[in-house]
Amino acid sequence: MVEMATPPHLSYFNVRGRAQMVGVMAAFVGQRIDYDWNPNWPAIRPQTPLGQLPVLRDGAVVLSQSMAIVRYLARKWNLQGSCTEDFALSEMLLEQASSLLDKLLVLSVPDDAKWHVFEQKDVPDHLEPLEQKLKGEQFCSQVCCGDLAVFAVLDLLQRVLGDPCLERWPNLCRFSQRFRAHPAIAEFLEIPLRNPVQRPVPRRRIKIGYWNVRGHAAPLRMLCVYAGLEFENVTYRIEGRTGQWDFSAWVHEKQNLQQDNSLVTLPYVSDGKTLVAHTQPCLRYLGHKCGLLSADSDSEAQWLWLGQELQWDCTRAFYTPRQKFDTGLFFTKTVPARLEKLAAWLETKTTDFLCGRSPTIADFRLCELLDQLCSFARALKRDDMLDAFPAVEAYLARFQVTLVNNTAASGDSTHETTRVHFVRPFNTPTGVSLEPLKRHHHQPTTLATSAMSVTPTPPPPPP
Repeated sequence: MVEMATPPHLSYFNVRGRAQMVGVMAAFVGQRIDYDWNPNWPAIRPQTPLGQLPVLRDGAVVLSQSMAIVRYLARKWNLQGSCTEDFALSEMLLEQASSLLDKLLVLSVPDDAKWHVFEQKDVPDHLEPLEQKLKGEQFCSQVCCGDLAVFAVLDLLQRVLGDPCLERWPNLCRFSQRFRAHPAIAEFLEIPLRNPVQRPVPRRRIKIGYWNVRGHAAPLRMLCVYAGLEFENVTYRIEGRTGQWDFSAWVHEKQNLQQDNSLVTLPYVSDGKTLVAHTQPCLRYLGHKCGLLSADSDSEAQWLWLGQELQWDCTRAFYTPRQKFDTGLFFTKTVPARLEKLAAWLETKTTDFLCGRSPTIADFRLCELLDQLCSFARALKRDDMLDAFPAVEAYLARFQVTLVNNTAASGDSTHETTRVHFVRPFNTPTGVSLEPLKRHHHQPTTLATSAMSVTPTPPPPPP
């Protein structure tokens, strides 16, 4: 390993992109680089060799052009291979990775047609040959700069297109997971930098249909807001009083929708000619559409099932008349049994969320239910429900802060479709005149703060 008295200095914009390969290489070999992610570009531009970033300063060497920097450091750090064959293969991998990176970075303008070509043609054209070429843990006989460059671009692809984008290429998926597990690389990847481009959200406005309560539709609404996907919040009111409830608002609409999907029920998602019904199919459909499915489908399925079990518990608690429901048993036995499983998992995880470093559909499902339970507990003067589960409380707070920050960055927070419909689950209307989500960022244990009444309580709505 090469020892350097003064580490190289790299200047680049506060985004992932052309400095990604350098950062991954430095992390892998344990070399320090002094990064300047917010340079005064007008001031330093005249001092750069070619009037562009990134720029590397290493002693007397001042170098522009990202691939020139990569090759310079690869030679300095002995990452070009120990034999001619490895050198040649590594160089080929560098060019393949650079070519795909170039095609990604030109997508800064949200052009749906260009993104379609990129996802359906450019990505497969570049990754399929790599998939066939990869036979072991890495491409070369030892890890070279070409291997690390390919990983750096795969990481960018997953950040922009979502983790499942590599599922078609299992060898590359395992290859990416291997390098992401490297402690120093993982630390570099956690640096809070913006993605160089953002995948455009389809402009077609979808519909989410549900009763005028929070319930099963809340994670669907939250997911859309988080992803910046505009939607129409279609709600159906239950009229009447105890013993004489009127569900006709939904029953009449259901008859019409059954012409498109005989299985239709609430909640449903209507997207053009596609009509999806039931909570988990709707979650998976929106997750796929917005790039929020996890590459770890097994873990995701397990947490969706825990969410289903917790949903059954919540339904019994919320809709059973108070005089017939043992709330003491619910909060001392039922809820702790669920939370113990979640806490045990969280305490062994090194990622912020259930299936990775960013929220997926499982997090939206489970955190919504946790927040509903917190609301229910506060209404019954049981504010200590999460005290015995600090890992769960921290996880919920982490999700809510992430949701707040992402929503605040998505645009006009006063617009109806850039708010989360955080209203009580106990048969209160969702409405459209809601407090902006960012108003609640100082209360990490809950994002639902309005007053609540648990009576009257109609029976669970029919399907």
